[in-house]
Amino acid sequence: MTHSTQLSGAESTAVTEVLLKLANSELNFSDVHIELDRPIKVRMPYGWEEIDDSPLLTHSDITDFLQITDPEWKTNIEQHAISRAIDLYSCRLRLNAFKAGGGRSLVISVRRQPLQPLPLEATGLPMYLRTQVSHQRGLILVTGHTGAGKTMTMASLLDNVNRNRSAHIITIEDPIEFVHERNRSIISSKEVGIDTPSFAQGLRDSLRQKPDVIMVGEIRDHETADTVFAAAESGHLVLASLHTNSVLGAINKMLSWFPDETAHRSRMLADSLLCVISQTLIPSADGKRRVLAPEILLNQDKAVTECLEKPEKHSMLRDFMHESRDKMSQSLNNVLVNLVRDGKITDREAMRNTNDRVGLMGLLNGMPH
Repeated sequence: MTHSTQLSGAESTAVTEVLLKLANSELNFSDVHIELDRPIKVRMPYGWEEIDDSPLLTHSDITDFLQITDPEWKTNIEQHAISRAIDLYSCRLRLNAFKAGGGRSLVISVRRQPLQPLPLEATGLPMYLRTQVSHQRGLILVTGHTGAGKTMTMASLLDNVNRNRSAHIITIEDPIEFVHERNRSIISSKEVGIDTPSFAQGLRDSLRQKPDVIMVGEIRDHETADTVFAAAESGHLVLASLHTNSVLGAINKMLSWFPDETAHRSRMLADSLLCVISQTLIPSADGKRRVLAPEILLNQDKAVTECLEKPEKHSMLRDFMHESRDKMSQSLNNVLVNLVRDGKITDREAMRNTNDRVGLMGLLNGMPH
């Protein structure tokens, strides 16, 4: 069960007071962990830390909070975790509440994000990605592990469309992460479980509602992947996210839904794919923030299209990104080396976040000292 809730001062509880205090603090945290009778912890760039003098929240404190976010929480939490987006004054929170300890404990995990998406120029992504969302049709895949900033990247790309194009944008999310204010575009947001039963059904319905741009919060199954292919091929710009840790991982994941049609789907991907953005967030060298490290493949070079068409050539895309043959695609290792060279991250953190430790070590050893 997912939907959005706006909390006002009249609905103050012990939990909302804690969240408000944290939101107004100078702590650069991304997540909050609240557990019955345990100290509250926040996720800082280098890991989890206990909050000094944080109250030990009681069962009543947590259930009071759940009651105002979901009046049916007692029934819903027996069936599944409760996922909500919550507006709390100056920020938006992604809440996930669940039972633990054999049903004896309640846990609330909260992720913080701004009320509005960041402008594309403030994300750390290359500005040439603006050209990718100016296309009338095609597929943009955004991939990365949980907490890698995929939601913000897609929201920022959509915000760029909203500011620069007269378009009808439909988003399908679980839950709705950002409430976009209309600028030049019309924006319709659907929430899975409330406005549509699934990503796939929401996407199929959207195709009959005259969209120009569609954002799919996550490709989770064969049915959604199939409909994403159809939407991108039928003249729509589609943005969608996946849980993989590399550009090649995203390509392989898209094809893995169709084991009996790999060759055919590879040709479809070659025809519709605009770019893949695979990203991770890495603690900065000073420990005060997290730095975006995006691996990017653009499909605008004939060599890329030819590699995408033939599954046996997909591995060659790694060399294409590493050599940046189109001057825009970039491998994760090259991004990490540049971040280390610029003093933005440490070489230790670079090694912890690479998918190719041997290759990265060679690049780092070759840096001038």
